[in-house]
Amino acid sequence: GSYPSSYPYLHPGSFYAVTSGSNGTCSPAYLCTAGSGYNGPAGAGTPDAAAGFSVAGARPAAVTGTDGTTWAFVRGTGGSIEEDSLPSGSSTWSGFSSLGGNWPAYPAAITGNSGSIWVLAVSASGDLSYADLPSGSTTWSSWGDLGNPGHPLIGTPAVVQDSSGMFHIFVRDDTGVLYEDRMENGSGTFSSLGGISQDDPAAVLAGSNTVYVLEVGWTTQMYYDKLPSGGSWSGWTSLGGDALG
Repeated sequence: GSYPSSYPYLHPGSFYAVTSGSNGTCSPAYLCTAGSGYNGPAGAGTPDAAAGFSVAGARPAAVTGTDGTTWAFVRGTGGSIEEDSLPSGSSTWSGFSSLGGNWPAYPAAITGNSGSIWVLAVSASGDLSYADLPSGSTTWSSWGDLGNPGHPLIGTPAVVQDSSGMFHIFVRDDTGVLYEDRMENGSGTFSSLGGISQDDPAAVLAGSNTVYVLEVGWTTQMYYDKLPSGGSWSGWTSLGGDALG
């Protein structure tokens, strides 16, 4: 059910365009002359790390802090994660500031129970990484590396924090298997939730401190798995649907 040849066309910005050169003359010209967009000699271009071969996820991420400040995060054109903020009661954004790095995919963000702001992204080497802004601080931490489960990770993570303070981070590896990383105090442990997902997951903390994670499987149906407070993952359940993506 996988169609990898379609992935490059979902996010051409993750490829370096080849815009000059030719391998002859023909009609139409784009079949043998390089230029902007798709062309015969170079196709979509050369990949910018793993993002060129992964399904595109959500691009910006946004959260509101406990002080009412709204934070927005996005992957910049140079690959860095950029942040901007709108203070509570203001109509003027502060302006983008770089959190550094060169990221092939897009960020996720969450306001922690302590009031800290956390942003997560998958690195070019396929590791899960995070930076945080402690409550009351104006200085972001440097990026911390949470590693990977033995396979490179891809795409955009999803994250929730339960009432005990544990972060549950969900992210795919390069084979489509979904993993959970339970992070506490800047370190975490990966465990496989199985399945083969065709896109990035979503997650939510529901009533009774239950964690839900949702994904679209290769069968094109929506699935969910749930983790009750103090319990174990229930296993994937289909919500049906057809050709969801």
